[in-house]
Amino acid sequence: MHMKSLNGEYVAPTDRAEAIASYLEVKHVKQWSNDFCHPLERLDNIQDLSHSFNIGLLTIAELDDMRKQPQPDYITMELFKWIDSANRSWLLDLINVWY
Repeated sequence: MHMKSLNGEYVAPTDRAEAIASYLEVKHVKQWSNDFCHPLERLDNIQDLSHSFNIGLLTIAELDDMRKQPQPDYITMELFKWIDSANRSWLLDLINVWY
């Protein structure tokens, strides 16, 4: 399939992405703009809500409490019961690094 640029010249297959981008930039500027979106006025302040959530690092007590909750990751809760305190501490550090 042959493609032509805005100038009417044939475009090599390796240059098609750039030709399409140029076409869309010139011919379809409205397509990429959003005239309907206006900034919404916030009725609350996100900082006012921060006291409602614990966003700190996971503690060992919270990790121990997680052992009692079913999780959708298919990890059996017995795994958390079987690991010793050193490995549980290592797991806690790993989770907090990921977080």
